[in-house]
Formats: sequence, C-alpha cells, structure tokens
Amino acid sequence: MTNANLPVVKMVISVILGVAGQFLFKQGVKAWGQPVEISPAMIKLFLTPYVFAGITCYVLSTFTYLSALSQLDLSVAYPMISAGYILVFLISVIFLKESFTLTKLLANVMIIGGILLLFWK
Repeated sequence: MTNANLPVVKMVISVILGVAGQFLFKQGVKAWGQPVEISPAMIKLFLTPYVFAGITCYVLSTFTYLSALSQLDLSVAYPMISAGYILVFLISVIFLKESFTLTKLLANVMIIGGILLLFWK
C-alpha cells in the first residue's frame, strides 16, 4: 500500500467505526428495554456496556476521520462517510432482522453511485 492510499484507508476505518457505534447504540437501547427520553437519567444509559462501547467507537472514528481529513479534500472526505449508510442498511437487515425493501435498496444503490462518481477520473 502506498502512502497515497493511506488517507482513504483511514476513511474506511472511520466509517466502519461509525457503523459499529450505530450498531452498538441500537443494541444498547434494545437492552435498555424502554423508550429513551432526553433527561438526566440518560447518563445511566451512557454507562451501559453497549452504549459506552458505541461512544468509544464514535470517538475513535472521529480521531481517524480527523487524521484522514488532514490529507484529503473535504469535498471528497465528507461524502465518503455516506458509505456508512450502506453498511448500516446491510447490518440492519442481516443482524437486526429489519425489513429489506426495494426502496431502501434503490436508495443505497444511488449512494454507491455517488461515491463512485467522486473517484471517477
């Protein structure tokens, strides 16, 4: 791998960590077992294992993103984050047994098209 590819690898890692954070957040609120209200009691939720792990993933994702951003144009880096939507869709369908619909699939195909356009020479 060349140094020129390193910022893109950092972006991929950042996206994966962000997706892991979302998955862990969902697992955490499912384990919480009740609707989450915005209140001081949320601090207890932040300290549950899944949610705390999700927060950790987000922090690591942010550090990795900042490192990549120092080497990439913002107009390239920020749209790459949308790859996370595709991963969240797949994880939601496979692991969380959420519905797979043609509309969701089409939306994700359009996102992939947009990302590919970024790298089209």
